[in-house]
Amino acid sequence: MAERKAPSRFQELVDEAKSDEQAGLALALICAALARAAGEAPLNELDEMIAATAGASRTGAAFFAGLITQMGREPGFGEWLAEKTGDERLGKLIRKFDKDKLAEELLKDRRFKDLVNKAREALLEKDKKAIANSAGGEKPAAADTKAPENAKEGAEDTKTTVKLKAPDGSSVEVEAGGKKDGETETPSEPREKGPPTTYGEENENAEYLYAIALDRIECIEVTNYKLATIFSFGIAAATEVDDEIAFVSKGVARFKGGPRVPILVPSEGVHADVSDGDILSDRPEARKPKNDNQMRLSRNETFLVNRYAFQGNPILGQPPIAIDMAPFDLDDFMHANIKFALFEDDSDIKKAINEILKLLQQVTAIGKTLFAAAGGAGPAINTALTVVDGQQIFIRLNTLVQNMISSSDTIAAHDFVINAPQIAAAFRTGNIKKYPPNADPPSYEYVTDRAEQIAELNGDGAEYRAILRYERHKTN
Repeated sequence: MAERKAPSRFQELVDEAKSDEQAGLALALICAALARAAGEAPLNELDEMIAATAGASRTGAAFFAGLITQMGREPGFGEWLAEKTGDERLGKLIRKFDKDKLAEELLKDRRFKDLVNKAREALLEKDKKAIANSAGGEKPAAADTKAPENAKEGAEDTKTTVKLKAPDGSSVEVEAGGKKDGETETPSEPREKGPPTTYGEENENAEYLYAIALDRIECIEVTNYKLATIFSFGIAAATEVDDEIAFVSKGVARFKGGPRVPILVPSEGVHADVSDGDILSDRPEARKPKNDNQMRLSRNETFLVNRYAFQGNPILGQPPIAIDMAPFDLDDFMHANIKFALFEDDSDIKKAINEILKLLQQVTAIGKTLFAAAGGAGPAINTALTVVDGQQIFIRLNTLVQNMISSSDTIAAHDFVINAPQIAAAFRTGNIKKYPPNADPPSYEYVTDRAEQIAELNGDGAEYRAILRYERHKTN
């Protein structure tokens, strides 16, 4: 896999840290300790605490390993660390930093391993107390989550609502369904068989009705998008490269015999664990891996152009009858403008960084107390631990990093412009396929190989491809 230029977000983070005394010191201490460990240089007590914490939180450590690897190539970074920590060796250690050597060092039995375990237990105890304190009163709202209205009491809630910014700047919510161990899909569900052929005022003698849908999203390369670079630096268990993506299709369709029909089709959830080579689709034979529910798109996520928002005269006190998936008569269709926006959710990255920095703050607080009880660890370390604990510098750095990472950010967007002559030409000269593949008669025929149907979506190292589908439904 080709190596890419350092993401600008790493440079942005360093620039922000340089302008914040506490956050800058925290970042410098972490980078210095990891660089010394990888270079097998002597470690002081604070270095040992940081190394032991990194070994216990290796996904978070991978973030800082990635930062050192990338920023070590930038002029002035090593010098800034040397000035911040008073160690002139750091410029050389940073330039020679080896992430694989660091991985080996972090797997060793570290000096303050027991201290890290105590700190983790202390954090868990704090969480338990917070839950207990809220039990009698109003519970704090969970960030970015909400329970379904029909959730049963005591049932495990595996859905998360994520707010995404649509192409026009408006906010769209998509709901992420959790994937449970052993869960399998049911390929025979009705939504896999295509849309209904019920239609309204189109030509009732038409031999075919048509539809435009999202056929698939191909994941070409998911690494190095924004701060997801941490997963490229495989610190022990953190070797898997994956994204959490969502998408929104928004626009308008025009028909000769009626008003403009709006298009707003968000993904039903965040699709997690998306890796290089994966394919998301509502066609089972197109998905890869086929048995992974996260690669499964529902018909509600893929059907883009509806002929009518509603049909019929409503009975007094009742809303109009909804027709969500009505194919259209091609003679009636004019054109559709669809902006497809692909997003990445970084919640896992935020959690990993939050874990290591909170743990570091707790480790150093307990370490300060233990050293004081034992008569100290030397003036320099005592002073450093006092600053770390008193000014909560790792918490300050955590706040800075968390604010920089959006929980949902746009990878790329593409404007699809589809007109009736293009669809007609596709079924005259394109590669027509059947769905289901071996059915006779099929639910519908489709084409996906036209130039206007394909969008390349690239952003900071992430490479995806979105492909639309023209469908032709036989009616008589």
